[in-house]
Amino acid sequence: MKIKISRGVVSQGNGFASKFVMADKKMDNKIPMVTKKEGFLHKNHVDDVESKRQLLKQQMLFNQQRDIQELKHTIHTTKASMQFLQMKFHEEFSNLVLEENRKLYNQVQDLKGKFLIGWLL
Repeated sequence: MKIKISRGVVSQGNGFASKFVMADKKMDNKIPMVTKKEGFLHKNHVDDVESKRQLLKQQMLFNQQRDIQELKHTIHTTKASMQFLQMKFHEEFSNLVLEENRKLYNQVQDLKGKFLIGWLL
């Protein structure tokens, strides 16, 4: 804002002179100009913000890739454990079936022997 001050003398028809002071305020509607240094600093700030954003994206991507690798490893381990448990289950089931078959076979042999002894007597 600029203030313009004017001074003067005005004569009043009766022979007297009056002094006056007049202030004229003028508003400058100028857009503040950005200096080269300020523009450079602003550009650097924008570049820094963008660099930080890119760095955060890269870190997030790296963390996601690491998490994916951990999940793949967990899936692989779980799958191997399930296959091992299935194999153990089949082994135990086969052993139980064989044991039950042996018991039934022995019972049949005992009954045959008793039948023969009873028939012979």
